[in-house]
Amino acid sequence: DAAFVFKCMHALSPSILPVECVDCIKEYVLNNISSEEYSALESIVTQTTNTYFRAVCGELVWQNNHSSSVGAAALNAYHTELSSPSYSDEYSFIRIALSICRIYAKVKFPNFDFHGFSQSCFDYVIKNADSGYLILNLLEGIFSCSVDQNQVIATLEQIIDILAQKPDFAKAASFSETLADFYRKAKCKDQIPALRVKIAELYEQEADTLDSKDSRNVHQILRYIQLAMNAWAKVEDKQESKKRRQLLAKKAKPLKDLRFHSLKSTSSGEYDIT
Repeated sequence: DAAFVFKCMHALSPSILPVECVDCIKEYVLNNISSEEYSALESIVTQTTNTYFRAVCGELVWQNNHSSSVGAAALNAYHTELSSPSYSDEYSFIRIALSICRIYAKVKFPNFDFHGFSQSCFDYVIKNADSGYLILNLLEGIFSCSVDQNQVIATLEQIIDILAQKPDFAKAASFSETLADFYRKAKCKDQIPALRVKIAELYEQEADTLDSKDSRNVHQILRYIQLAMNAWAKVEDKQESKKRRQLLAKKAKPLKDLRFHSLKSTSSGEYDIT
């Protein structure tokens, strides 16, 4: 009935974005859906023409009984939803794409065109390079499928270049941290030392873009200087690391003094507490 269907849909709705279903979802499913309901739901899923229902509830059934036919049906339904979502918003592409990754990361269904799917995701993230941090979730989802990992890395490198040219040095540095993680997992550790230097320099560049004469920027400048110092601490060349951190500390000192005097001179006024 309608209440049962709603319960099934609700069981997965909070997990549409994550690559992995969180424990609370699994606990909800175990405590609220019986084996009889699963059987009834599987029957509905295999017959329905509603792609959104077949995708979401098909995944729910597949997680329970690991039926390859149901899993493939859910995967293909999500793929259909990707190009023509039943419920469209600014996050629908990423949400649906991660649902595909969530299934494919566990089972490589042979008839699914993952390369075509991943290429559409790469095109999406390049087009939306400066839209926010959720595109990192999408790249992480594709990377977790252990397919097209080199292309994931190449795409993220391109995005970082786009952000640095914008310029948005802080975001480029933040994205580079994820790139370092990809290098490590893809056994490209030889790429990490140079990237560590780049991350530190990007944070320094972000600090330099802010006008230190404007007191409103002091806190942010000090924050980026500290991030740069932390990044330099991870650089393999310890002599260069120490030298750059000393220069940054020298650069930060007058700003810290300025912030201290600014706080000291700020009066809170008098309050009558009687």
